[in-house]
Amino acid sequence: MKKGIIFGVIGLVVIGVLVGGLFLGNPLAKEGKKLYSHYCTHCHGMKGDGNGFNAVNLDPKPRDHTDGNEAYMASRTNEELFEAIAKGGAGISKSPFMPPFGAVLSEKEIWSLVAHLRTLHKNKMPDVVLPADAKSDRPKFPRLLKVSLDVPEEIGDDGQPVASEEVKGRMARIGKRLFEEKYGCSSCHSVDGTGGTVGPSLSRAGLRLRQDYIYKWIKNPQAIKPETKMPNFQLRDRDALAITFYLGTLQAAPEGPPEERGGRP
Repeated sequence: MKKGIIFGVIGLVVIGVLVGGLFLGNPLAKEGKKLYSHYCTHCHGMKGDGNGFNAVNLDPKPRDHTDGNEAYMASRTNEELFEAIAKGGAGISKSPFMPPFGAVLSEKEIWSLVAHLRTLHKNKMPDVVLPADAKSDRPKFPRLLKVSLDVPEEIGDDGQPVASEEVKGRMARIGKRLFEEKYGCSSCHSVDGTGGTVGPSLSRAGLRLRQDYIYKWIKNPQAIKPETKMPNFQLRDRDALAITFYLGTLQAAPEGPPEERGGRP
């Protein structure tokens, strides 16, 4: 009688462990699922099928992580997926609309995202195992307390210094190209009705935001808001300055009547 009870208890424990394993799954993938929900689903969708609410604003479209139409993800190694997340699209010669997260998330977090991605499509790749030397702390960069928005002096063809306003205008035009092309900022932010809807519209950034704040934000957004979805591009000072000057030129009129904008009639 006692032996039957003991074996019964052991059987229940074994079944509990097996069932618990089925429901809990890989702890690394479980952590990755939470990160995926926060940082990735607006473009890739809650199911990972590339149909997030922001997908309609992107060309090329976000990758379908379920391999619904093609076996792309299944052919990528775990290391290649890690590199794509860390370096972003531009870092692996793909679309700049996929931002880099290597300066935002820890190596452990990126590996957890890889583990979650492997649950979204059939594959024969090795199980994702956290490397022993993977860093668990997120990258940290110094918060900017003071910034200089002085433009570098330029000398014209006549040998004379170019007026600072002319230099700013030239840098603003460069900043526009950086914003739209190199860093793919328009994948998340709209300007004059064109662009993504993940972040706020920047059509009135030049009126709404101080230029020193813009510079600090785009240089190190996590120092201001740690859990922001805004990627940290580790911008060069000159690129950050150029984008700051470009955003300063955006001074569109408010859209809709005052009562719809939340202001006074």
